[in-house]
Amino acid sequence: MDQLSCVIFDDEFVRDKFQQTKVNLVDEKMKILASVSVSIEIALKRVEDKITLDEYLRNIDFKL
Repeated sequence: MDQLSCVIFDDEFVRDKFQQTKVNLVDEKMKILASVSVSIEIALKRVEDKITLDEYLRNIDFKL
């Protein structure tokens, strides 16, 4: 999630359009089986080593 967030943040054309990164796991019928999302701001703090892994994981929203 942190790498995807970096790509979004680094793209100056879309940077200001998104605050979160989200990935859905879907089946062959496009039914969502699970999802994970995180604030781009939080992900960037993790990349820059400004928060611990535990803090980062507490800020990730997992839905199964």
